[in-house]
Amino acid sequence: MKKRIQILKICIFMGVLLLPSLIWYSVKFFAPKAYEKLDYDLGEKTEAEFPEEFNPRDYTQLLEAYYNANVPFRSKLISWQQKISGALESVYTDHLQRGLVLLLYGKTDDTSIDMASLLDEEVPADHIHMGTALYTQEADYTSYGYTQYQCDTCQKIYYDDFVGKLVDNSFLPPQIVGNNVLPGRHNWLFYAGDDSVSYYRGTNILEQEQMDICMDLMVQLQDLCDEKGIQLQFIILPNKEQVYPEYMPSYTIEDNYKRTERFVDYVEEHSGIRIVYPLQELRQADIYWQTYHRYDTHWNHAGAFIGTQALYKALGISTTDLHELEVAQCPPTTSDLMILGGLDASQYPAEYDYEISYRPEVTLTDIQGDKQPTGIYSAQSDCGNDINFVFIGDSFRCFMIDYLVKDFSHSVITYRETTDYRTDYPEEVVQSIRNADILAIEAVERYDSRLFPAIEKVIEILRDGDL
Repeated sequence: MKKRIQILKICIFMGVLLLPSLIWYSVKFFAPKAYEKLDYDLGEKTEAEFPEEFNPRDYTQLLEAYYNANVPFRSKLISWQQKISGALESVYTDHLQRGLVLLLYGKTDDTSIDMASLLDEEVPADHIHMGTALYTQEADYTSYGYTQYQCDTCQKIYYDDFVGKLVDNSFLPPQIVGNNVLPGRHNWLFYAGDDSVSYYRGTNILEQEQMDICMDLMVQLQDLCDEKGIQLQFIILPNKEQVYPEYMPSYTIEDNYKRTERFVDYVEEHSGIRIVYPLQELRQADIYWQTYHRYDTHWNHAGAFIGTQALYKALGISTTDLHELEVAQCPPTTSDLMILGGLDASQYPAEYDYEISYRPEVTLTDIQGDKQPTGIYSAQSDCGNDINFVFIGDSFRCFMIDYLVKDFSHSVITYRETTDYRTDYPEEVVQSIRNADILAIEAVERYDSRLFPAIEKVIEILRDGDL
């Protein structure tokens, strides 16, 4: 009896499946132009084959998997679902959420960001009251306020009359949409995966024993590099929410002295090793340029440039002020949080990135590889310093490539690990590490634990080179 009921259910299920297919092929036969418009692929289909053998225990599940991968109008239905979901999310955020928050939690007064903690340089005394105002930026929730002046004496550009960005302090309950996407204030999106919220709240601080173990590996590699005449530099890059906490939902910060800052200070105090953690530099740069994508978890080209200059400063290499370069706004090339959240981009304000003209006089040759997260990129340049530079990192390194390759005669910039967190590097990368003059190893904050398997691997490569 049970088997008959299962067969009946399967027949009903098959009937439901056949109806859209009949409609689909009717459209294809009677309206081919309409079929062409509907027949496109979003690129995320899974491999699923039609079940050829009948097994009552899993036939329905296998059939459903096949249908989900091959359903007629599949891409169109997904697009409609994303647009409806994005539209509803936008309506809630723009029209309902604030009213509900005021009703449930009451009104809170907005504040502004303290400029004293960001400004590390004062206007030169000879410029005060001697400049002509060129442009004034008003402060609001997404921009700092300042006035751009030109000195009447030396014609140099400088900035003064700074006003902190406004901060919305109203209660914003955290919510996750799609796959680990956290909507923030003013249409900012954040990534909630990989324990990112714990880094932000300060709830995952390392124990001293853990810091000692990690530091010991770093010291081993430092000593090995010192023996071989390789200049070594470690880099941990801030999570987006550390740079833009003013846009995060309302979380209780358990400890303001958070995991990464605490670890960086501990290593420097107990070993002398300096780790670049350019949190302050990125916050300062945000006065003038947005440094992370609004709809992506990565930094943009301005952020990557600022991070690159922080690396150069630690290496003792001359740096470049972004104000001195030609910078133009351009469309972004990535918006991974939109995709992860299944959000409709048309419901959100346009995003932008920057196009930075950096050292156009430098010519690149022998370019190999690509700038993808798991790619290996190498190039020669005629910058003339005869330095072999190797950079090992994650996807954040990709936007740094345009600047790094122009500052060293030979550069190899490679991924840090595969999905198992360990990597057997190709032979050309192994030889580049052994022949490096400068070696930089990077991880974004939420992947800090993945830095140490990479360090172990490099130690192994350098020791094997002595055999």
